[in-house]
Amino acid sequence: MGAFALVATADGTPKFLAATDALMYGSFGDSGASTARLMQIGAPDYYGWVFSSGGTWQGISVGWQHILAPRGRRFRDLSAIPTMRESDQDHRYSISYDPASSVGRVYPLSVTQLAQPKGAEAAHFLVPFNFRTWRYELPTEAPVGGERRSP
Repeated sequence: MGAFALVATADGTPKFLAATDALMYGSFGDSGASTARLMQIGAPDYYGWVFSSGGTWQGISVGWQHILAPRGRRFRDLSAIPTMRESDQDHRYSISYDPASSVGRVYPLSVTQLAQPKGAEAAHFLVPFNFRTWRYELPTEAPVGGERRSP
């Protein structure tokens, strides 16, 4: 898949901002991009495409949350957040943005960790944007139930 960003100038002429082609996601020809939604991920006008992709091989599922957003003149995947990890089939992760908790240009992520079996307590925590690595990353110690803020 590819991503690009354009703006219309005052006279209506499109102006190129950023682009990247040949981004490899998903499996078996499905990148997951068909479910992408354009979301404001930071203030004042920082937007990105948010979707998940992955696959199942020999009964093991693996997936990742993707956040494609421009950095300079190229698009980058800002997420290192899984949907499900190969080494941990008992937890699923979902993400949403939390603009109210923002302290910088890029909003923190609200991450929900759902445990199996169904009915087990979910954990909710905030993951701030790491400006050094230019990514969102799970805390090294994932919470087990309750609330937690990532360091």
